[in-house]
Amino acid sequence: MKESLELAKLNGDTLWADAISQHMKNVSVAFDFSDQNTNTPIGYTIMPNNINGSTYAGVVSRESVCIAFTYAALHDLDIYIADIQNAYLQALLKSIRQ
Repeated sequence: MKESLELAKLNGDTLWADAISQHMKNVSVAFDFSDQNTNTPIGYTIMPNNINGSTYAGVVSRESVCIAFTYAALHDLDIYIADIQNAYLQALLKSIRQ
C-alpha cells in the first residue's frame, strides 16, 4: 500500500487514497474502530488490519450461477439479485510481485 500511495503521489493523483477512504467508509458500519491506546473490551480480541495483505478475492463461477438458475426454474422459484458493495469473497489470485 505504501508503494501504491507513493506512486500515486508521483503521478499527481489521489486515486489510491480515495479508494482506501471509500473502502474504510463502507466497512466502518460493520466495525468499531478504536485507537491504539484503547483497552480491548473483555471477551474481544484485537484484529490487526492489512488492506493489501490478502491475495485472495472472490468470484462466483459461471457454472454455479447456471446451476442456481436451473434449480430455480425447475422448482418455480423467483430469482432476486443484489449488488453487495465491499463483499468479501474468496478466490485464488496470482501474485504479481517480482
